[in-house]
Formats: sequence, structure tokens, C-alpha cells
Amino acid sequence: MRKTAIIYSHDKIIGTAELEVGDFSMGGLYGSFNPNQTYFNQIQKHAQEFLNTNGKNIKEWMSLRFNVQLENGMFLFPVGGITIEDSEELPELAKRIDLAGVDTRIIEDFIIENPSKIFVESPWEPLTIAQKLAFEDKLHKEVHSSGFIRNYFRVIPPTLF
Repeated sequence: MRKTAIIYSHDKIIGTAELEVGDFSMGGLYGSFNPNQTYFNQIQKHAQEFLNTNGKNIKEWMSLRFNVQLENGMFLFPVGGITIEDSEELPELAKRIDLAGVDTRIIEDFIIENPSKIFVESPWEPLTIAQKLAFEDKLHKEVHSSGFIRNYFRVIPPTLF
């Protein structure tokens, strides 16, 4: 089963993908990536560099803030990351996107199951990319300004690490 997804960098659509299950136990999804002009103008050189250096520019890659949204509005959260295979030496080759660490329940319910479960029911509406990014920015600011993460780890007994 394949599912169409929109791929974003920040709030800009950089293409679409036809995702299918790869390694289910590892939450792996992959598919053909259909880039648009924004990808070619702003992302392609980063994707090729990431591929050519075996991910040595991970901070730069992560700063591109990729998001994947299914047709039903659900944003996927691949905790293992997102990569785009785009060969500089063979530009005519099809481009591929890989996602790692997507929750297997999400894969079962929204990728494998046909028809997939309903994600959002009326009167609710899926988040837009702008809303998602604004929420993440606010959460990041709150967590870091409160010191919550640092304080959380201070109260865990050292024997648990």
C-alpha cells in the first residue's frame, strides 16, 4: 500500500512522495520523491552534500526542518530522521526519500490499513504547516526558558543512567 505525502522544509513545500513500508519493525518508510522547483533551488545541494559526506553536516541538515504530511492531514514524526537520496553524479536517477522511526501503530493505521483510519473528524481540522511550526517554536521556547529539561534530569537518581 502506498500513501501520498507532502514534504516540507520549514513552511515551503519541496515536493511530494509516494510512501510505502520498508522495515516495519524499525518504523521505516520510503518512496519515490517528486521534487518541485523549491527543492531544486533551495534544498538539492544540501541533500547531495548530506549524501556525499555520510551525514557529517547533520546540524545543517536538521536546520532544514523537514516535515512529512499525509493526505489525511497527519504529520509523521520519524524519530530516526529523514533522508533524500539525490545523486550528484547521476542526476537522471529517480530521487528517493527515507523515513526512519515512525511509530508502527501509525504505519498500521494510516499506511497499511485500507482504507486508512480517519485522522480528523469534523468539526476538527488538520493542522497547517504554519500552525505546526508555530506550536513547535512555542514549545521549544517554553522548555528551554523554563529549564524543565535540565531540572528533570537533575532529579533522576544517577543509578538510572
